[in-house]
Amino acid sequence: MSDAWTQVTCAAICADAAAALRTGERAGPGEEAGWWAALGEPDRCEEAAAALGRLGESRWLALDGVRCAALDRLAAAGRFDLTAPLLAVARQHRDLIEVDRWRTVADRRTADLATLLVIETGRLDAAGVAALPRLLADPEDRVRLRTGLATAGVANGAGGVPKFRASALGPRVLADLVLALSAAERDDVRLSADLLWALSDVVHDSIACARRDARPPRRAGRS
Repeated sequence: MSDAWTQVTCAAICADAAAALRTGERAGPGEEAGWWAALGEPDRCEEAAAALGRLGESRWLALDGVRCAALDRLAAAGRFDLTAPLLAVARQHRDLIEVDRWRTVADRRTADLATLLVIETGRLDAAGVAALPRLLADPEDRVRLRTGLATAGVANGAGGVPKFRASALGPRVLADLVLALSAAERDDVRLSADLLWALSDVVHDSIACARRDARPPRRAGRS
């Protein structure tokens, strides 16, 4: 009974949090445009990033080409200490090439947060699966919640429909997800629960993928 009650409580908390996040997303932009412009000024970029970070505590920062250009300049200057916190409170509502490019930068947290933005739009690939354990263990509550809702919104009780279908993910991504779950079951019970929910949220609409998923690829060095 206690386990069942824990699941119900957790689902209720996730649903409430998702509703709160959606409410924040509808807030007006206000002075946001001026702060984005100030990111390009070396003597004001830290002040601007702090202001945008505070704004992001109440609503999402919606990315577009202009705002991505501002973040690009920060990344080019090596200011990942400013780009990562902003990505943690940002969202893309359409695929942006800059976000995909940030997935390969040297700073791991910036790359992982860019990957989270991609996952939220319904794209999960092998690199995304590799980033999931780090995102689900991120020190920031908001990032962990966003990752859980992006990968297992239905299983978490937040409502909506599953984002991912086996036929779209393909056998490699499904196998990587199973391998990540298997590793977590040995090393991290909490993480394994999150990954199990993510796998449970996948719509298994491909018999071919299911057959290959049942036998993950052999690890290197094994005969």
